[in-house]
Amino acid sequence: MLIQLLNKSLDDLVIDIQKDDIGNRMGLLQTRLLLELRDIVTELGELHAVYDENSTSPAANA
Repeated sequence: MLIQLLNKSLDDLVIDIQKDDIGNRMGLLQTRLLLELRDIVTELGELHAVYDENSTSPAANA
């Protein structure tokens, strides 16, 4: 849920940057940065899910 909210917010920021009248190079850099941040957020969410699975499994508690 949180990951989806963050990704939606980052997507909205990318759209705002693309609509804004800033320089092409600056807009491109900002867009790439936000897309990379989105990838990092997604990966962290997946790592957290794996951690939760492993920390609550019976084998982890043995």
